[in-house]
Amino acid sequence: MEYHFSDLLNHQSIRPPRSNCCVKSNFSDRLKEARLLRGYTQQALARASGLSQSAIASYESGDRGSSRSVRSLAQALDIEIEWLETGNGPMERAVLVYEPGGRGTDRHSLREPQPVVWPFSVDPRRFGALHPEQLQFLDQLLETYLDTCQRGAKPPRSPKRRA
Repeated sequence: MEYHFSDLLNHQSIRPPRSNCCVKSNFSDRLKEARLLRGYTQQALARASGLSQSAIASYESGDRGSSRSVRSLAQALDIEIEWLETGNGPMERAVLVYEPGGRGTDRHSLREPQPVVWPFSVDPRRFGALHPEQLQFLDQLLETYLDTCQRGAKPPRSPKRRA
């Protein structure tokens, strides 16, 4: 079994910085806060949750109350459903960590959630809005880049811009 970047995104317990904002008292404010914290546009959240962009806008403006869609929104944002619906409890959701047994082995293990340092400036949850083909391309690109760096070869330089 191979271990890929997409596996890391799907199985690691990665926590973004907590919001310094006050506790949001209504569904529309909590939805917007979570969306912005995750770095999603309304369109990206719509794709990730299977809803329309106009539905997301209606929820955030308060024109629509919370509904059956709250589960898909909470899953897309990787937050607790109860927090999104009621404001009670923690916003963040803990998940199991998928850990490789070692490079080149078929052994993998599940263990208790541990905080993981995400080495990139991009919030890992933004990858959830990508189509599977885009995620696979990114996975292959990152793997090729890391293999090149680990072999000691210099990565390709960016093309020089002409003035």
